[in-house]
Amino acid sequence: MMAAQKLVSLAQSAYGQGNYAEAITQARAALKLQPLDQTALALLANSAMQLQDGALAVQALSRLHALRPQDTAIARSLSRALNRRGHQSADVDDIVPAVADWRAALELWPDNVDAAFNLASRAAGLVDDTEAIVLLRRVLQQHPDDLPALRLLLTCLRDVGDLEAARGLLRQQPDSQLCSSGWRALSLSIADQSLAEQYMAHAHGAGEWTASAQSALATLATLQRDIDAKAVVTVLNQSQIIGQHSPTLRIALADCLSLPAVHASTESISSARLRFEQGLSRLTATFDAQRLRQCAPGLAQLNWSNFLLAYQGEDDRDLQSRYGDWLHMAAGSLRPDLAEPPARRRPGPPRIGLLSGHWYRSTAGSYFASWIDALNRDDWDTQVFALGPRFDAYTDQLAARSQKFFRLDDDIDAAADHVCAADLDLLIYPELGMDTRLLPLAALRLARQQWMAWGHPVSSGLPRMDAFLSCAAMEPEGADVHYRERLLRLPGLGTRYDLPEAPSLRSRAELGLPGGALVVVPQSLFKVHPDNDTIVHKLLDARADAHLLLFCGESRLEARIVRERLERRLGKRLAGNILWHPMVSRERFLQILASADLMLDSLHWSGGNTTLDALRAGLPIVTTPSRFMRGRQSAAMLQALGCASSVATDPAALAALAVERLGSEAAPRPRADEVEAYAMDDAPLRALVALAQQAVAGVV
Repeated sequence: MMAAQKLVSLAQSAYGQGNYAEAITQARAALKLQPLDQTALALLANSAMQLQDGALAVQALSRLHALRPQDTAIARSLSRALNRRGHQSADVDDIVPAVADWRAALELWPDNVDAAFNLASRAAGLVDDTEAIVLLRRVLQQHPDDLPALRLLLTCLRDVGDLEAARGLLRQQPDSQLCSSGWRALSLSIADQSLAEQYMAHAHGAGEWTASAQSALATLATLQRDIDAKAVVTVLNQSQIIGQHSPTLRIALADCLSLPAVHASTESISSARLRFEQGLSRLTATFDAQRLRQCAPGLAQLNWSNFLLAYQGEDDRDLQSRYGDWLHMAAGSLRPDLAEPPARRRPGPPRIGLLSGHWYRSTAGSYFASWIDALNRDDWDTQVFALGPRFDAYTDQLAARSQKFFRLDDDIDAAADHVCAADLDLLIYPELGMDTRLLPLAALRLARQQWMAWGHPVSSGLPRMDAFLSCAAMEPEGADVHYRERLLRLPGLGTRYDLPEAPSLRSRAELGLPGGALVVVPQSLFKVHPDNDTIVHKLLDARADAHLLLFCGESRLEARIVRERLERRLGKRLAGNILWHPMVSRERFLQILASADLMLDSLHWSGGNTTLDALRAGLPIVTTPSRFMRGRQSAAMLQALGCASSVATDPAALAALAVERLGSEAAPRPRADEVEAYAMDDAPLRALVALAQQAVAGVV
């Protein structure tokens, strides 16, 4: 007893001197002799919190709480420690245990607003809108001026359809806040006519109509991922003030072409496509050449991409071509000086350009970085154009590997002038369609020849896009008819791809995942077409011990639509075997893949980068080729790696194959060296250079 007390005194002295590590050492020693010494436990907990050691603080405070369960101060300290540990876990992508800590923190102390906000804001997919609304109201009761909590609450109220409650909150906010850039899209998506007029009147009265209102309307393009932007357009069109002004191209594009990111059924896809087709007809009829000449010159008005159209599983060539013809005419009307390349070519070697908005650490940036290396030839003038503002250390690496590397501002008119001035013989867009700013540039004639690649594998529909670079093994027979561009086929993977480091192995418990059979569908939710639901149903019905893991992004609305769709198709019991996991870092993603038993590929839009990650993690894959290249990438990879038995003939066979392979030792896994050799093959790059040589032959 005396020895334990002496150690406690030493711990107290060390703590008082700020030597928290020594205090922990002495407190631990005291607890070995006297495990229930509350002073030692308190010193251990406080020292751990000072050193940001959330795990140790929770451990010590849990022991104290067990000894004094009625002590409110200890319960609150433990709640704070749990919240801190959850925050630390979430920062390293351990989101499942983080959620458990935040829930435990709130059970101990319901008014822990930090834990409430963390749970509401950082656990998309694991916390639904209804629970988030309760949590956020709790936060705002104590902190009415907490703007992040207010903004998230408004978003959740909007998504569940409680617009009256959202509008009531909005009306309590000052005009200046509603008009700030961070609130424009949100306030417009919730507003009724009176609020829209209030906003527009403020912008107009402040003499900011052009800058402020145009910027607000520009946010409509981003709303297509969260809500039906047509509702916003209706509000704005009803406003008396906006009625005094000619509708802008931006609002017309949002009104006519907005698409939902995910769908409740195949019927909703048909309805969305019909609305899109009708809107496209309305857009092209309204904004003809004469009307466009009345618009202010500037390509940014045309920033739009039909990105979501390609995830509906249909043939998009006709719709893309109709839009491409209009966009070509519109871009040429706004910038007639760039509608044609210079008539005379400047002397010099062949000049080749690569233009992307993804020359940073990203899927597209990693996929096509080797093209920079391949096209860097002594007898060519190769120039890489990176459309800002996003640059990182990977951008610097790519710049160091390039002959000429240009970081372009976010001003696409200036970017168009810069690229045009390069007098290129060939300009390649690796991922046209992913960045809305690139489509207006590609609609012009910025180079004598213009090619695109499969970074977004769907035809651009543009009349001035000369060729589409694809992977021969991933294209079906007769694939030329899927593209308006001339189809050029590359061997193998189509590129040389640096695989990520093999993941460190972590247990399911460490990752917050259940035991038993675990199947992963690693795609973003907008790639999970309703046709996949039947396969999921057959798999989970046949394997009662199986769990299916889906990843969801920041949008709770997308997760809710897909969750409810699956519940209708599967029933509550089977739907309960679906795990919803927030997006994580690539390192953690690879660890999850390595811990799973099977990757179930998605129909219509197969894995590309995700399939390579699964192969890197040693995870067996089952897939079936769909109609278009975008649904055939996994199948081509598996066949190239000698795993043709993992490729089912059709969706019905895919479900049976998934049941058969789940947990089977017979499931083929390519060796790591085989996957590496496939990804690092130089044949695609040699073929790319040969095609480019043919394209620029004779230009001197």
